[in-house]
Amino acid sequence: MRRAWPSLALLAVSIVLGWKAHALRLGTLTSPGPGFFPFWLSLGLGVTALALLVTDRSRIDAPGAVRPAIVITAALAAYGLLLEPLGLVLTTVAFLAFLWRVVDGRSTARAVAGAAVATAATWLLFDAVLRVRFPRGVLGF
Repeated sequence: MRRAWPSLALLAVSIVLGWKAHALRLGTLTSPGPGFFPFWLSLGLGVTALALLVTDRSRIDAPGAVRPAIVITAALAAYGLLLEPLGLVLTTVAFLAFLWRVVDGRSTARAVAGAAVATAATWLLFDAVLRVRFPRGVLGF
């Protein structure tokens, strides 16, 4: 049962987040409301939590899984703190490059190149296509 607690906690968080996001107004696919993306993200989190609950969790409980979890949590906290002052582009490139370099072990060049491409695609999708405005930061875009 002890192995199930993280999955149950994620499931509980996904239910609360989905409920709160639904209260914000979902909108439609062509005109998403403020709760649209949080709702679908919480649904994805809930599905992931259920999958973790019913599958083998031996990899999650392995002793080597603790350090990457701490590093990823710290990186997410830094991302949240730096998103507003630095903006989406710089923060996301740094975040993804750090994770791919430190956690995944990619070369620095591959990590930075992949982070730049992923960030550019994200920025184009949300800013140009969906017209979702993110923090501009020091670069102004």
